[in-house]
Amino acid sequence: MRYLLTANERREWSRTGDAPSRSELITRFRAARDSTPDTAENEFRMEFERRVAFAEASLARGETRGSITDLDYVFVVLGPPTSVGRTGMAPGDDGSDVRFNSPSKLLDTPPNLRET
Repeated sequence: MRYLLTANERREWSRTGDAPSRSELITRFRAARDSTPDTAENEFRMEFERRVAFAEASLARGETRGSITDLDYVFVVLGPPTSVGRTGMAPGDDGSDVRFNSPSKLLDTPPNLRET
């Protein structure tokens, strides 16, 4: 949810300390984004929870849960990619790539490929 809160909702969340009030804020957050509020199902909530579940199951990196990775952020906010590609990469091509800067962190993508 933190990815989708507006600035006002973030301020309200930070001022709200008790569980019942936060639960009500979450209910309002979801209701405001429901594409068909006159139905029993909240399609926004269903899609959001589906994306988070996918991220948990598929985007984890080592001991880091999938729901808190950068990939999760992109997936939850934008949805599934329309295409996935892999391109060759030489060491040092991407200075921000953790494979080259942090040898202790391993990614599923082979070190000579960049997945986009």
